[in-house]
Amino acid sequence: WQQLTEGDLRVETDLQYVHVDQHDIIFLDSDTLYFLNDGGIYRCDEFTKDTPNIYNIGLNYNTTQFYSLAVYPHTDDNWVMGGTQDNGTQASTLDGIGEYRRVSRADGSFCAIDFNNPDYLYSTTQFRRVFRTYKDQVDTITNPNLVNDNTRFVNPLIMDATDPNIIYQASNVGVWALPNARTAAENDWKRICRPFGVVTALATTKIAPNTVYFGRINTPFRIENSSQTDGFYTPIPMDRNEDLPTGGYLISLVPDDLDKEHMVAIYSNYDIESVWQTKDAYASDPTWVSCEGNLPNIPVRWGCFE
Repeated sequence: WQQLTEGDLRVETDLQYVHVDQHDIIFLDSDTLYFLNDGGIYRCDEFTKDTPNIYNIGLNYNTTQFYSLAVYPHTDDNWVMGGTQDNGTQASTLDGIGEYRRVSRADGSFCAIDFNNPDYLYSTTQFRRVFRTYKDQVDTITNPNLVNDNTRFVNPLIMDATDPNIIYQASNVGVWALPNARTAAENDWKRICRPFGVVTALATTKIAPNTVYFGRINTPFRIENSSQTDGFYTPIPMDRNEDLPTGGYLISLVPDDLDKEHMVAIYSNYDIESVWQTKDAYASDPTWVSCEGNLPNIPVRWGCFE
């Protein structure tokens, strides 16, 4: 076997670059073939040569799949950033349609933009890795207390809704916080609740500062006084009546920024009611009712209040 290409642009090599994760190869004849991969479509016209030239024909052919999106909320800048499948985390400050630049590599996952200072960007890759970008300088702030087996492949990370200098990360050994995120080091992560199973969703809201909501597979919980809690804190369950469905998993929690009692929970799977809401979230036994209406039988991923 002869290696013809290199899929990592960071590697110094004489090999030509072709995107990784090949999905199909189509021969038109012995010399002409197409490579279909996570980066688009590549072609070769001379495959029987010792060192055939393989080139990208995907100009303006957009195939990027976004896992997540972060938008700067103020009008003084146009920052938008998203984690993409096998194409890293991409960001742009252009108004309207335009080119994006890569913030970090691998599978881009959850990301966040500091809403008080958009020079600070936070990006993640698959599993546990976390990066902080400040004016194009990238620092690794990956939680050293976690290994890949502790997180989901596309693992939730959010910024606090009232304090952009705090970020939170999900794991199956608790919820983690990074205070002073703009300057913090890797060892500054702290656990704010006890291990509680696989955490599949995270949320905060402006109307309830110092409170973190999370989903554990099927059930929502909240952490109160989160700046003071530690790894022994037991979160408060928010579905003691077990109104919410099983058979899927809680992928998104959406608190109402105008009413802390109002919250939407979104479950992802086929053949289940996916969108639920409560208007008494802080009751000892909140009442959850389905509000998905006539949505089609497809997984729902996200929600927001207008």
